[in-house]
Amino acid sequence: MEKVNRSRMEMDTLLKTQDKNYEQMRSRDVQSQIKLYNTDWKEKEITGSNAFREKGNRSMQILAGIAASLSAAVLAANTVWNSPALPHLKSNHSNFFVTDSQGGWIISIYHFADIIGALLNIFFIDRIGRKLSLLLSGIPAVISWILIIYAENYLYIFIAKFISGIGQGVTYNALVIYLAEIAEKDIRGTLVSIMRTIQCLFYFGLAAVGTFFSYEILNLSALSVPVLFLIVFSFMPESPYFLLLQGRDEDAMKSLMKLRGMSDSKTLTVDLGEMKLDIEDKQKHKNNSLKDLILKSYNRKCLAIVMCLKLTQVMAGHSAILNNTQEIFSLSGSSISPKISVLILAGIRLISTFGASGIMDRISKRITFLVCGILAALFLTTVGLFFFLKFYVKADVSSITWLPLAALVLFEIVYYVGIAVIPYILQGELFSMNVKGTAVAFSMIIGSTFSFISNTGYNFISRNAGVFVAFWFYATVSFIGSVLTFWITPESNGKTLEEIHAMQNPEMKMKLELERKSRSVFS
Repeated sequence: MEKVNRSRMEMDTLLKTQDKNYEQMRSRDVQSQIKLYNTDWKEKEITGSNAFREKGNRSMQILAGIAASLSAAVLAANTVWNSPALPHLKSNHSNFFVTDSQGGWIISIYHFADIIGALLNIFFIDRIGRKLSLLLSGIPAVISWILIIYAENYLYIFIAKFISGIGQGVTYNALVIYLAEIAEKDIRGTLVSIMRTIQCLFYFGLAAVGTFFSYEILNLSALSVPVLFLIVFSFMPESPYFLLLQGRDEDAMKSLMKLRGMSDSKTLTVDLGEMKLDIEDKQKHKNNSLKDLILKSYNRKCLAIVMCLKLTQVMAGHSAILNNTQEIFSLSGSSISPKISVLILAGIRLISTFGASGIMDRISKRITFLVCGILAALFLTTVGLFFFLKFYVKADVSSITWLPLAALVLFEIVYYVGIAVIPYILQGELFSMNVKGTAVAFSMIIGSTFSFISNTGYNFISRNAGVFVAFWFYATVSFIGSVLTFWITPESNGKTLEEIHAMQNPEMKMKLELERKSRSVFS
C-alpha cells in the first residue's frame, strides 16, 4: 500500500506541471488503465487464462512491409531506366535524338522534383495517413510511364521524369514512417532492409529486361510496377499510430492486432498505451512541428544526425554511379560488355540486401555504418586510382581493366549492407510523432538536394577535372561522413520507438518511466 501511494504522489507531481487540459486527459487515461489492470488481473487469477502470454506472429508485418516496399520498386524502375534507355535515345536507333546535355538534365530533373514531392508530403501525411499517401504516390509513376511510352521528343521524357520525381519525394517520406510504425522493435531494421531488397530485386529484373529486350518492352515492364503496387498495397492495414492520431482508438487496436497476429486485444493494451504517449505529445504541440523541430535541442541533434547520414549515403556517389554505369564501364575498356557489367552490379546489389536483412537487428547500426563507410571509401579510391593511371598518367592498364568492375562490386556490397539502409531506419526511429512528418520530409529534401548535386556534379567534374577526381571526392565524403555519423549517433537496436525518443527527450523519458511504474504497481 505504501508503494502504491508513493507512485501516485510521483505521478501527481508530474501532472501538475502540465497544462490543465492535458492533466485532465492524462488523469482519465491513468484511472481507466488502473481499472483495466485490476479487472484483468482478477480474471487471470480466477480463470488461469494464457491470453496475456499470446505470442502472435509477425507474418502480417512482413507482408505489409513487402507490399509497401513495392513503392520503392516503382522508384527502382525510374532509376534503372536511365542506364539502358539514355544510350538508346542518344543513338541512331531512337525515334528522336537526345543530346548528352539533355540526358544529364533528364537525370537531374528527377532529383530536383523529388524535393517538391517531399515538401508536398508535409501537408498531408498526418491528414490522410501513411497508407493513402503511399497509394497516391503511385499515380504520378503511372502517368510518367505513359508519357514515356508515347514520347515524341525529349520534352515528353523531361516532363515524365519531373512528374515521377514528385512521386518519389512523397514515396520515401511515407514509406519510411509506415515501415517504422508497423514493425515491432526486434524486426524494424529487417523490415526496412526488405524495402531495399524489393527495390534491388525489381532493379535486377528490369536491368535484365533492358539488357536483353527492346526499349519499348523496358517501358511497358516499368509501367507494370506501379500498377502492381497500387493493387497489392490497397489491401494492407493503416499504421496504428496514425489511427491513434485521428482519435480512432478502436481501429488502431484492430490494426495492431492484425499486424501482430493476435486475437485478444488485452494482450496489446500495454503496447497501445505506450503508443499513446507519443500521440499525446503530438496533440499537445499541434501545429508547432516546425517550431519544435528547430527550437528543441534534442530535435536539432536528431536533424544533425540525419544530415550526416544523408550526406554519406548520397554524396558517396552511388546515385551518380547508378545513372552512369554503362558509361563508366565503357571508359574502363573492360572486355566485359557494359550492359553485362550493369547486370552483374544489379545482381550483387540484390544479394547484398539479403545480407543486410540478416544483420540489421543483430549488429549495432552505428558500427555497421562506420565499417561500411570506410570500406566504401577504400573501393571508390581504387576506382579513382585506375582512371587516374589511365587518363592522367597515361599508363598501360590493359592488364587490370577488371579492376573498376571488381572494386565497384565490393563497393555495392558494403553500400547495400549498411549505407543504403541505415539512414532510412534511423529517419523513422529518431523523431517523435509531433515532428516526424516534418522531420522526415526535411531529411528527404536534404537527400534529394545532395542527390541533385551529386548527379550534376559528376558530369561537371568528369568533363572538367577527370572522372578520377569525382571518385576521389566521393571516397572522401564516405570516409568523413561515416566517422562523424558514428560519433554523434545513439544506439537504437532492441528499443521501441518510445524508448528511442526517451533517449533524446527528457520529458518523454519521465512520462515513459511513470507509465511503466504505474503498471508495475498494479501487476
